[in-house]
Amino acid sequence: MKTKGARSHNYDSRRRGILDAATRCFGRSGFHATSMKEICDEAAMSPGALYRYFAAKDDIIIEMVSAERHEWEALLLTVPADASAIDLVDAVAQRLEEEEPEVDLMDGAPVMLLEVLAEASRNPRVRPVVVASYHVMTAHLAERIRADAAAGRISASIDPDAVATFIIAAFDGLLARSAVDSAVQPDAIPALLRDLARSLLQPCLLYTSDAADD
Repeated sequence: MKTKGARSHNYDSRRRGILDAATRCFGRSGFHATSMKEICDEAAMSPGALYRYFAAKDDIIIEMVSAERHEWEALLLTVPADASAIDLVDAVAQRLEEEEPEVDLMDGAPVMLLEVLAEASRNPRVRPVVVASYHVMTAHLAERIRADAAAGRISASIDPDAVATFIIAAFDGLLARSAVDSAVQPDAIPALLRDLARSLLQPCLLYTSDAADD
């Protein structure tokens, strides 16, 4: 007899398999052109079995966004609480550069980002999930920027929410562009993200009265 833990593991594993199959299908054909039957075929399961896990394509893409949000949150929580905003961006950039196939945040990300954003722009079920995910990521970064400003590490005139929003939007913009423009390679994005953060979050320059007179 299967234990409750084993049943839960099998259920989660099957859901993960469906999400992986759907990601491949969406990457090939796009969200709207992909049918549930195509996802069933890719996942090697019957429609009846698939519908026990997801009632509609909307539910699949919502789960994808939620799962990615949890992965990002888990990553951000590994950064020490007293780390600076630049340290946080460095940790994210380093994680994106690492080759860990079991949790590859960049694998297929450019095309899927375009699909998710397009769907969020017109689907009232998907939009709040995507927006909530952005708000969580922005809040994490803005909190570090706010702490840096309070400690005098960066200018107090910086708007933490605006700068955090800009950095995250720039990352998404580069990622989305890499889906259609070979001049922007996904492998180069982490370094660009570091450079952008450092240019926006330069440490304060403390001038003495003598230096000011010069």
